[in-house]
Amino acid sequence: MDIPYVVVPALIVLVCLGIFWFCVRPGIQLWKKRQSLGRTLLASTSLILLAVFALSLSALAGFNAVALYHVRHPAPAQLYRVDGRWMRMECTGSGAPTLILEAGGGETGLMWSAVQPSLSQITRVCSYDRSGMGWSDTSPSVRDADSIAQELHALLQTAHVEGPLVLVGASRGGLYIRDFASKFPEQVAGLVLVDSSTPLQQDDPTYEAFDNPRRVSKWVLLMNQAVFIVGIPRLMGACDIPFAGTTGHAARLRSASECHPSFDTDTREQEALNASGKETLHTAFGSRPVLVVSHDPAAELREGIPPALEATSDGWQQGMMKLSSCGHRVIVRGSGHRISDTRPPVLTKDVGALVAKLREGALDDHYCGVTEQH
Repeated sequence: MDIPYVVVPALIVLVCLGIFWFCVRPGIQLWKKRQSLGRTLLASTSLILLAVFALSLSALAGFNAVALYHVRHPAPAQLYRVDGRWMRMECTGSGAPTLILEAGGGETGLMWSAVQPSLSQITRVCSYDRSGMGWSDTSPSVRDADSIAQELHALLQTAHVEGPLVLVGASRGGLYIRDFASKFPEQVAGLVLVDSSTPLQQDDPTYEAFDNPRRVSKWVLLMNQAVFIVGIPRLMGACDIPFAGTTGHAARLRSASECHPSFDTDTREQEALNASGKETLHTAFGSRPVLVVSHDPAAELREGIPPALEATSDGWQQGMMKLSSCGHRVIVRGSGHRISDTRPPVLTKDVGALVAKLREGALDDHYCGVTEQH
């Protein structure tokens, strides 16, 4: 049951209708009583304003809930029962190795909708929603890398998705695939880190200086969630944002997801970042290839990232090549952090090249240890 976006709006509608009726009845009785005109007008105006507000809020929350339900149901792709909870995964294409797409923080598997169709022409591709995100039920477990990797492993077993796997993780998802690869190395043929987070980056003084002023209190997060639940972003057009490279029903789903954020799970993942960092700090992958796909430093500087932080971030990205004796880095020209949206053809090309080299056994000095720009 989608409690924030179905149950809560239903309660809002009931409460607001009760307030509306509470305002209407006294308003009628006021005009029947023989009181001064001024007092009657003042009281009536207050009741009318409250009634209009309650009715408007009820209509907005109700319409938003119905609109979200209409677009989101039935759930796209397949739901699998994992440890008593439903998890969504979409697998397309055929061939080996199978690409497993791990979304970034606050994202669902839909974030890959601009690249999954093209990657599916190369090999089998599976994207999924982590517990508590998208169409996957919330998990009571701590949302650290260990728990998320174990859940993904259970999901793949349930769906009969077997190795060899190439794990593709964006941003925070990069930590989760590193954890998975260290726990189940026999299934993993390679990793692709798409502008991945690095373990314990939040403890770096340069990162802290940038991130601390941007953090908000739990009260602000609660207010943000309330704004989304009652449907104000929909009123402002936030549910119709176009995404380059995403068309048809996938485009409608991605747009709708902008009005269906999972605040609670995302917050829990952020709170577990320290644990996730410690769990993945010493991961290494021997000779299995690690493809590091990084944003363009110039693009991030244009978006307001401080030069000192950008230099630190570039060092983190370059350092990820050392996770394997066959590290390969691609800097995507003109792209910021969301590479799967800004330059999907480049991401498809580079992941496809890795798949081809794995099939041919052609991982050599022309690939390993090389940094290039595309």
